[in-house]
Amino acid sequence: MGFSMQNLSNSLLKMGTSFLQLGTFYAAAKSINHGGCGGSIFGSGCCGGGGGYYGIGYSTGPMFYGGGFGLGQIASDRYMMGQMYAAGFAANQQLNYLSSMNGAMYPSMIGMPSLNMNLPGVTTASATQQTISPTNNPAADKVDKNQSTALAEKYEQNVKDKKSTTFVTNSWKDMQEGAEKNDAHRDASNNFAKSYIMHMDKTTGNSDGEITLDEFKEYNIKTDLGDDVTDDMKKAANESSAVIFNKLDQNGDGKLDWKEMSAMFTVYDGIKDGKYDGVITNEELEAGNSLMLDKNNQTITQKLRAAYKDIFNP
Repeated sequence: MGFSMQNLSNSLLKMGTSFLQLGTFYAAAKSINHGGCGGSIFGSGCCGGGGGYYGIGYSTGPMFYGGGFGLGQIASDRYMMGQMYAAGFAANQQLNYLSSMNGAMYPSMIGMPSLNMNLPGVTTASATQQTISPTNNPAADKVDKNQSTALAEKYEQNVKDKKSTTFVTNSWKDMQEGAEKNDAHRDASNNFAKSYIMHMDKTTGNSDGEITLDEFKEYNIKTDLGDDVTDDMKKAANESSAVIFNKLDQNGDGKLDWKEMSAMFTVYDGIKDGKYDGVITNEELEAGNSLMLDKNNQTITQKLRAAYKDIFNP
């Protein structure tokens, strides 16, 4: 994610409102890091199956520090993820420290006009998720209960194994560019989405062919967190799931349908270069999830809306 700091206190004056985003990342990363490598594609469970991320953070009075390291495959992106997690942990610890102090000391000690946190004595901005108004898209027909879930199950295993998943036919790449090839990609994405909706629904839902927020939360917890999951871990995972759900649920009806899921797979397929190849790589998954988990960044939301309009022409 390209974010690294060894001494967080040296960067405080430059961080401004990004301080909240750091804390938000910590909440999300907490569920990711302590849950082992789960199979969910939505960012929990080692951020979609990457190596385990762990961070070390500590707080000493008004100064706080963060350091991190990747455990497993120690690649640069995993190291940065560990750094980010650690910095968030240290920030979280420091906020706990600040909360026990006189509120009047915060501005002078931290050097910021405000934090997007509900701390006593500080003028705060809203910490709620920024959203774009719901669309008028009608809900898609419910997925048939006999829909095959094989592709979704294969995908989630690939997520665990950090492998790419091809969801188009073998002959798709040999097709000439044009409307026919675009239609074939759309059909493949739709089938992928139906498979995944029913897979989630049969895992933690009621098999009615659509996913509610509660079902979505339960699915991510079951798929990504281990048996030793704590209430704090569940809370963090549920908060992350809600952020993602609200971005995916384009029409705001409180349910995810297969058309909304198809838009997501289409966006993920081309998120790195804007080109569709019918393959979702681990790198594309992580790029999409990083945007999904940032509740104040609507870039992915706009991409989802554009993809939906392009695919279904509502």
